[in-house]
Amino acid sequence: MSDQSSKNTQFSFSWEAINGYPVVLLTLGFLPITFGTEGGITTALGLIFISVVWISLGIVPLFSENRTTLVYIVSIILIAAGSGIGGLGVVTILKVLFFEIKASMTNDWMLVVASVSANLAVLIWGIVILKVSPVSLSLHLGVGGLVVASAYSIGYGVVSIVLSIINDVPPIFTPAGRAMTAILNGGAIVVWTLLILRKVLQGKVKLVVPLFIVCGIGSIGIGLAYIIEAI
Repeated sequence: MSDQSSKNTQFSFSWEAINGYPVVLLTLGFLPITFGTEGGITTALGLIFISVVWISLGIVPLFSENRTTLVYIVSIILIAAGSGIGGLGVVTILKVLFFEIKASMTNDWMLVVASVSANLAVLIWGIVILKVSPVSLSLHLGVGGLVVASAYSIGYGVVSIVLSIINDVPPIFTPAGRAMTAILNGGAIVVWTLLILRKVLQGKVKLVVPLFIVCGIGSIGIGLAYIIEAI
């Protein structure tokens, strides 16, 4: 009886983690575009912090005996993406400390690449959830929000990189691009929390749902502030 109870608890934890990740990953994926390029060390430490959290989130599902092969693969992808983001932070520190290079140029490249990597992992995680979860309208709407938000950030970052190569200038996050990213991320967080996470938790952690709702609304507010800045 105790063994069965332990297994049920472990499965429940894994399921909650799988469905709770998107809002955390979206938030972490949005952070790089909010970093300034004035202080190289500060930016580098921010990337390393994101990396540590990202890698930790990737490790957690590996300890669940109920994990599927697909979840195992995407966990490795999260760890790899987190390691890459941390590597960008370390490279930024090394360049600022030991090489004569403009910190702003270094930071611009690192932040754009980090944003693309993070949102690519979010997109993959959303697809995995769609594959391993029971099909429902709420799930499709929630994953749709994740796909739109992460796909926009990926496209925006890739276009910035391509344009920077063509024009031989550092890639930049424009106020309009930041605004759309923030609004889409915030909207996806709110939709996912209300349609999926709220049902998964079922009152087990009462503060989590309103906390994520506030985070989503806050992200939308940041996006509106960027729009005002652009005007």
